[in-house]
Amino acid sequence: MAIKFLKKSPKTSSTDDLKTREIVQNLLNDLEKSREEGCKELTKKFDKYDGEIIVSKERIEEIKKKLDDKTKDDIKFSYDRVRKFAEAQLKNYGQDFEVELSNGLYAGQKLIPVNTAGCYIPGGRYAHIASAVMSVTTAKVAGVKNIIACSPPKRR
Repeated sequence: MAIKFLKKSPKTSSTDDLKTREIVQNLLNDLEKSREEGCKELTKKFDKYDGEIIVSKERIEEIKKKLDDKTKDDIKFSYDRVRKFAEAQLKNYGQDFEVELSNGLYAGQKLIPVNTAGCYIPGGRYAHIASAVMSVTTAKVAGVKNIIACSPPKRR
């Protein structure tokens, strides 16, 4: 499968802004020491959010009970579709492949086994459950042991 870039960043790791790199490295070093408490502090600083950062299973169940049937059906539909595609990918484990999904629309994969997956779920103006379904479901089907999902806090 030939790699074809639709866009390419003018910056690389060697040409990027050193000040930005230093700031990020310092944040990561601090987080390595401060762990969850450090995350809470950064959330206060950058997101102006001071609530819970881990959603309990009880809270998830409470929210699920409040969802209307159409929303539940839509989530189930997307979950089933993503799961089916992820299972097909799993059958090709160890093989890179490319497929034309429709005229001129190609999708492919390069599999690299991991033990941990970080799944970002966009929030705010363009929050979609599909982001969570696609990233978390795919990681589960792939057998990833540790799946971490995160999303920006929602202002109250």
